[in-house]
Amino acid sequence: MKRKLRSCRPKMPQRAVPGQARCCQILRSGIAQAAGQARLICSLAPSNAGARLERSALHRAASRPMAMDRGERPAANRPRSDLFAGRKPRDLSWRERRAVSSIPGKSTGDNAMESPRIDRRQALDRLAGVALGAAAWSVAGVARAEAGWPNQPVKVIVPYQAGGSADFMGRLLARKFAEALGQAFVIDNRAGANGNVGAAAVASAAADGYTLMVSTTGPLSLNKLLYKNTPFNPVTDFTPIALLADVPLLIAAHPSLPARTVPQLIAYLKANPGKISYSTGGTGSMGHLAAEMVQRATGVTMVHVPYKGSAGALNDLLAGVVNLSFDLVPTYLQQITAGKVRALAVLSAKRIASLPAVPTLLESGIPATATGWYGLVGPKGLAPAIVTRLNKITNDFLASTEGRAQLQTLSVTPIGGPPDALGKFIVSELAKWRPIVEPLAATIMQ
Repeated sequence: MKRKLRSCRPKMPQRAVPGQARCCQILRSGIAQAAGQARLICSLAPSNAGARLERSALHRAASRPMAMDRGERPAANRPRSDLFAGRKPRDLSWRERRAVSSIPGKSTGDNAMESPRIDRRQALDRLAGVALGAAAWSVAGVARAEAGWPNQPVKVIVPYQAGGSADFMGRLLARKFAEALGQAFVIDNRAGANGNVGAAAVASAAADGYTLMVSTTGPLSLNKLLYKNTPFNPVTDFTPIALLADVPLLIAAHPSLPARTVPQLIAYLKANPGKISYSTGGTGSMGHLAAEMVQRATGVTMVHVPYKGSAGALNDLLAGVVNLSFDLVPTYLQQITAGKVRALAVLSAKRIASLPAVPTLLESGIPATATGWYGLVGPKGLAPAIVTRLNKITNDFLASTEGRAQLQTLSVTPIGGPPDALGKFIVSELAKWRPIVEPLAATIMQ
C-alpha cells in the first residue's frame, strides 16, 4: 500500500487584505449602476455608438471615488432598504429599480420605480448631443489637419520601376513640392500589372494629402478597358490634381538588327515571322497598343516581352535580349544619342525636336499614331484646399523657364491646367480608345 507523502513545506496562513471585500463590493455596485445606465441609452442607439457609450460609462464608474473615500458606510454593512436612500428614481439603473421594487413600501405610490424606457426622450437628447459634439470635433479636426498640411513626409507613388520616364517626372515634381512646401516628398516605386498595383494602393489610401501618384496612360485610362477586374475606377476613385505633360512614343532597335528604316523593318519581319521580339513597359501599355496597331496595319507578327516599366524594357534591349522596343521616348534618348540604341520611327503626328532626323510612322506609310501623357492624382475625397495648392505649384513649375527646359530635353510637352481638366481628359481618353482597344483586348491580354 502506497503511503501518501506529505509536503515538508509549512502551510502559510492566508491573510485577507484589509477592506478588500468591502472595496470590491463597492466597486462592483458602482460599475453595475453605470452599466445599467449605459445599456438604457445604448438600447436606443445604433449598435456601434451604443457599444462605445457603454464602455465610456463603465470607465467613468471605475474612476469614481469609492464610498469609503466619501465617508459612507460600506454597502455590505448597510440594510438593503438604505442602499438607495436619498437617491431619485431616475438616477437608478434598471437593476436597482427592480431591487427597490421588491422592498416592501417601495414599489407603490408616487415613488414607484419607473420602467427604463420612460426616459427615452432624455436618452435620445443625450445621444443627439454626443453625435453633434463628435461631428463638430471631427470637422474641426479636419480643418486643423488641412491648415497644417503637410506636417509630415508625403509619399508620391510611381506605379513603375525606377529609372523610367514616369519616375523621372515624379522626381521632378517631388523636388518642386518639397521646395515650395518645406516638407519631404518621397518617391515610392510600386510596379506591377501595368501600373495597377501602385494605382490600387493610392485608390485605397486615406485622403489626407499624404499619398499622391504620378502616372501615365495605363492606370489612369487604358487599364480600365484592358483588364476585366481592375481594382479601381480611374474616373471615380481618384482626385484629379493636374494634367502634366504629353509624351511621344518610338520604335527603337538593337544595333545588331539589320533594319535601319521602317520599310526595311517591315520587310525583315515578314521574312522572319514570329522570330523577332519586342519589349514594352507592360502588358496593355501604350507601347503594347502601338505594336499591336503596327502588326495589324502591316500584317507582320512579333513576340511581345512585357516588363514592369520602361527601365527593364530598355535594359534588355541594350543587352540584346530583345530586338525591338515600343516605348516612351524619354527613357531612350540618352542611349540613342550614345549610339547604343537605334531609333527607327516616332509615333507622333509630327517629328519631335529632340530627334529631328527620326521620321514618323505616317511618313513611312503606316497609319498609326500614339502618344502618352502624365497625370498627378490623389485618393478620392482629397481636400480641395490641398488640391488647389498642389495644382498651383505644378502649373508654376510647368510654365517656368526651368521646367520647360528640363521637359524639352526629354521631348515632353508641358500641359498643365485646372484639376477638372485632368478629369475631363481621362473621360475623353476612355471614349477615344474604347473602339480601338476593346476589339484588341482579347488578343492583347492573352
